[in-house]
Amino acid sequence: MPRRLLLALLLGSALHAADVVPLNLFQVPEGLEITLWAASPLLRNPASLDTDMDGRIWVAEGVDYGPDITAYARMQPSEVVLRALIEPSADISHGFEGTEILTQDGKTIHGMLLSQGDPVIVRSQGGMTQMISAGKIQGNKPLRRSLMLSMEQLGLGPQQVADLLAYLKSL
Repeated sequence: MPRRLLLALLLGSALHAADVVPLNLFQVPEGLEITLWAASPLLRNPASLDTDMDGRIWVAEGVDYGPDITAYARMQPSEVVLRALIEPSADISHGFEGTEILTQDGKTIHGMLLSQGDPVIVRSQGGMTQMISAGKIQGNKPLRRSLMLSMEQLGLGPQQVADLLAYLKSL
């Protein structure tokens, strides 16, 4: 049986079904095959994709995790948008402040606190929502940084940041 090369076509909302690239256009090394396993609208706003040791595929989505940066970029001068991208902790949007939760068993969870009841509800990066029994929490405190990764943390260089800014301003 040939090993499979899995392909996720994570199509943005600007693309339509007619824009799907036919699989026979891909050059696949001998002994591998290509399979489409997920396409839009099955996945929306994918933030990361990985496989585990058992071959399972995990996709984290960034659904409603942060403020709408496209609207922000349209309304703000380029210098302000650049600063937000390069130093996201310099000015955190109201309602998107982070919290650090320390559990009784020593785990640390960073995210947006949605509810302080029992259970405590926190939304972490990738849009993952966690419910934690209040009795399992040792404490929580405000996170002194943005939950948004900086362009440097994302591995983007100056030209890529400039391209991103130009793209955001064009929307």
